[in-house]
Amino acid sequence: MYRDLLRQSRSRELVDDFLDQFVARHGWWAARAAWVSDAGMLVDPWRVSESAPAGLDLMRHQQLPAEPIDPGEARFPDPMLVPVGDVRCTRGVAAALEGEGVDRLVVVDVAGMLEFDVRLVFAAPSDAVAAPGVLEALRTGAALLPTVIRQDVERDELRLSALRDPLTGLLNRSGLDELAARVDAGPDIRAVIYIDLDGFKEVNDAYGHAAGDEVLVGTAQRLARQVRPTDLVARLGGDEFVVLATSVLDELAAVSLAQRLVAALSLDTVVAGGAVASVAASAGVAVWTADAPFDEAVTAADALMYEAKRIGGGIAMQDATGRILVRDPYGGDAAPEEVERGRAPVRVQPVRDLRGPGLWGAHVLLRGELCSAPLEQTVALVDEAVSPIARAAGSRLVARRPAARARVAPRSALPRGRAARHGRQPARFHRAAARGRRGARAARRRDRARRHRNLVGRRPAPHRAERPRHARS
Repeated sequence: MYRDLLRQSRSRELVDDFLDQFVARHGWWAARAAWVSDAGMLVDPWRVSESAPAGLDLMRHQQLPAEPIDPGEARFPDPMLVPVGDVRCTRGVAAALEGEGVDRLVVVDVAGMLEFDVRLVFAAPSDAVAAPGVLEALRTGAALLPTVIRQDVERDELRLSALRDPLTGLLNRSGLDELAARVDAGPDIRAVIYIDLDGFKEVNDAYGHAAGDEVLVGTAQRLARQVRPTDLVARLGGDEFVVLATSVLDELAAVSLAQRLVAALSLDTVVAGGAVASVAASAGVAVWTADAPFDEAVTAADALMYEAKRIGGGIAMQDATGRILVRDPYGGDAAPEEVERGRAPVRVQPVRDLRGPGLWGAHVLLRGELCSAPLEQTVALVDEAVSPIARAAGSRLVARRPAARARVAPRSALPRGRAARHGRQPARFHRAAARGRRGARAARRRDRARRHRNLVGRRPAPHRAERPRHARS
């Protein structure tokens, strides 16, 4: 994808330089290139010299055809003088050329230029065309042009290998900057999507860096499958990726593309050894306008991505009024949520026991800015926020999942031993939760027995297995 874009862009540059130099050296008026392929002929704008008469000014602003045109059956391996009306790619300016005394054009086909050919068309005064040796010079230059382009493209491909990420094969930062500079600005909207993986560090810690590399390679492949050939995908380092989408319809279309990318990255990856690595992604979407540098768009998308991570993940964008909105990556057309910059990182909701008065505990929601904080810091913040409820409920804090959710539970429901201290390991967390549920059931049985004893004024009847032998019938 990137190699084809580089070849086409560099070939056009070299052909344009050849046309400009030849026209200026020999006193000709205008020239254009028409690229020939199986689909037809695509024409480039006229390149009009400063010495051209004023009657040819309309050639500078001639509207290009939207669809490929038929090149016809005629071929011109050597420079030939062709009547203006017989050249298909110049019929729109035939009257202007004839008005300046140009009744014939110089046409030559250049073949062997990689995967495409090009037709060169020149407009010149009759005396300049008749100058001795000028057509022979054009023949020699046209014959050398494919070799020059091929050698230059090969040098560019060698340089392109240094612009790629060696692990994923995507563009690196230098390659993204170089190819983004080649993207035609035009009137279309261009969007920059900055993506960061959530939970990638945990994959490295749990399964090793080799598994992390597999996740990065899989991420690169999924991103490349979701974009168009004209879009650019780059890995800037670590678990950060950038997608440059060209010719998007509007900002909502860019957000829809970001949703599709984030959804694709949220699929599990089976790494070596059969382990399943799960990651998610947060993204920031910024519009790259024609009058702004590309670096500013990347910086804006990066800042929006961190805003999305700060509130727990999603896809962040900025509207025309400057508000930062975050969309659910899996919510489809759900309305975006406005980011509250000053809200507390911990939200506490009391949990009441419906079987009696008082509080049983509290549910705690941690904001995304605590996702990368140490577990001790997170527990301290949550403990401070829920201490009034915890004291009222006679409970203490246990982290069910670090930096994701916390829960205040009765003492009897807490897991014991190493499992309670290692909440980062999923398997240990599930074992601890199971022991916590068993302890909670036992605590409820003791509470029921205590209430029954207080109501009837005597101890409850012992279990049948605990009755004395002489009391059995």
